[in-house]
Amino acid sequence: MKDTKTNNGKSAHHVAGYCAAVTVIIALLVIISWRFGFWRLLTFGVDCIPMAPSTAWLFFFFGIALFLFNFSPQNRAVRIFVWAVVLGTWAVGLLILFTGLFSTGPKIESWLVPATEAINSISVGWMSPHTATVFLLISAAFMGLLVPSPARGPAWWKSAFGLAALVIGNSIVVMLGYAVGAPFVYGTGYIPMALLTAVSFSVLGVGLMAIARPESWMF
Repeated sequence: MKDTKTNNGKSAHHVAGYCAAVTVIIALLVIISWRFGFWRLLTFGVDCIPMAPSTAWLFFFFGIALFLFNFSPQNRAVRIFVWAVVLGTWAVGLLILFTGLFSTGPKIESWLVPATEAINSISVGWMSPHTATVFLLISAAFMGLLVPSPARGPAWWKSAFGLAALVIGNSIVVMLGYAVGAPFVYGTGYIPMALLTAVSFSVLGVGLMAIARPESWMF
C-alpha cells in the first residue's frame, strides 16, 4: 500500500510538471505570435478570437509558479514568488473584471495592445471578463496550497482540488461550445474566452489537481 501511494505521488508529481511546462510553452507561443504578428494562426477559426497578450503573460507566470511549487513547495523564495503571482493576478483580474463588465475607465491592456483590429465586432487582444473570473479561481486554488503547514489541513487542499476541478469543468464547457459552433457569450457584446485560453486553463487545472490530489489530504 505504501509503495502504491509512493508511485502515485511520483506520477502526480510528473503530471504537474508536464502541465506546467505545457502551460508555459503555450503562453510563450502566444506572446511571440503577438510580437511578430501571426496571432491569427492561433485563433483556430476564421471568426474566433485569439488569446490576449495579458492572458498569455498570466499563464506564463502561473506555469512557472506551478513548476517551481511542484518541485520545491517549502522553499521560501518559491513561496514568495507564487504569492506574488497570486496577489498580482487578483489585482489584475479584479480590475479587468470590473472594467470589462461595467465599461468604466481605460482598459489596462491597451498598454499592451491598442486593439485596432476586431473579429465580429469584438476587439482582439483584450482579456475576457470570463477569463479574468477563472484566473481568480486559479489564484484561490493556489492560495489553498500556500497555507502554512501548521495551519494547513485537508479542507484547504480539498478546496484547491475542488476549485481546480471547477476550472477544468468550465473550460470543457467553453471548448464544447467552440466544437459545436456556438462559443460562449459570442454575440452578447462581451469579449468571449478564446479557445486556446480554455485549453490552457484545462492544462493548468490538471496540474493543480495533481498537486492537491486526494492522497495529499492525509497528513
